[in-house]
Amino acid sequence: MADDRSRAGDFLERYGWKWPQLVDTNRSKAKRFGVHWQPAVIAIDAKGRIAGVDQSYDRERAWNRLAAKLP
Repeated sequence: MADDRSRAGDFLERYGWKWPQLVDTNRSKAKRFGVHWQPAVIAIDAKGRIAGVDQSYDRERAWNRLAAKLP
């Protein structure tokens, strides 16, 4: 979000993230998900539905809270 593709790609490569990523340089997609700032984690279930959004700085809490919402 609000990043260019090359900088985002460098970040993903450095940390080894393999899951699908969304490039959103003008934040139009983020706003559709209800995300207005970073960091943000969006959990999407297997049917493509948003299970939850967390915009806190506590990454562990965010992942645990959102994972609990997934079937």
